Amino acid sequence: MITSDDLTTTERKAIERRHAPYHRFEEFWDGYRAYQNDTGRYDCPYGGWSHSVASQAWHQGSEAAMHVRWERKIPARDDYERDDRESALQIATLKRVADDYQKRKQSQLTEKDLRQTIKLGTQMAEEEALFMLAMKARQVSERDRQRPRLVWDRNRGHIE
Repeated sequence: MITSDDLTTTERKAIERRHAPYHRFEEFWDGYRAYQNDTGRYDCPYGGWSHSVASQAWHQGSEAAMHVRWERKIPARDDYERDDRESALQIATLKRVADDYQKRKQSQLTEKDLRQTIKLGTQMAEEEALFMLAMKARQVSERDRQRPRLVWDRNRGHIE
């Protein structure tokens, strides 16, 4: 049996990382001891699979004990423990596959976004060039308006 005092620093840090904040509750360590002692291993005294904090902490503790036994390569005691280990392994594998898929999807999106940004940049450069030409044409027309016009005044008989 591996008590909470027998845990290595690495195992303690893994428990804190994996099961925070439940590892601070006494119910967590009750579940841990129940799993290690093989007495009431699947019988949570805090309401079974209820959504209470005490029940969740107990179940997190029993899962932590399973992981400690698993990581120390202690053989499974019975079919139930073997099933628990296989389920945990399947869940971890599915999470890893999902994370890998998300990373690949993210990298593809990044490449696609980069191409689209380049395309947009080209379009924006073209639009900016057209805008600058239009502004130049406008400036020329404003200069023309400011230039005095030569107009023939019929009544006076000369150019103004």
